[in-house]
Amino acid sequence: MKYILGWALIPLLVGCKSTIPSESISQQVISDLNAHQQAIITLDKQTSKECKTDAFVVSLNALKSQTESIAGQVKSITQACQTEKRVLEQKITIREIMIFVLLGILGIFIYLFIRKR
Repeated sequence: MKYILGWALIPLLVGCKSTIPSESISQQVISDLNAHQQAIITLDKQTSKECKTDAFVVSLNALKSQTESIAGQVKSITQACQTEKRVLEQKITIREIMIFVLLGILGIFIYLFIRKR
């Protein structure tokens, strides 16, 4: 009995939660983009007024807006992945229910077949 209980508890120990790869990748990209934004802000602050030409300021603002746009795209990709994941989880759940129902029906047929003998 001790052995059965021990073996039954092993799946509980193995089933530890881990970070989903797509979420960790998107968080890393967002973190890198935030560092990029901070580098742009630092460059803007460190540049003297004499060196801040109109072309420089326009380029700096373009970089800021590009970085914000990319961050938004990464966030929307993450949300799309989560939505697709939910749909797949629902399909898997439906499939598992169907399998259990079919196994139940098969079990009933086997029981009735053995009982008739």
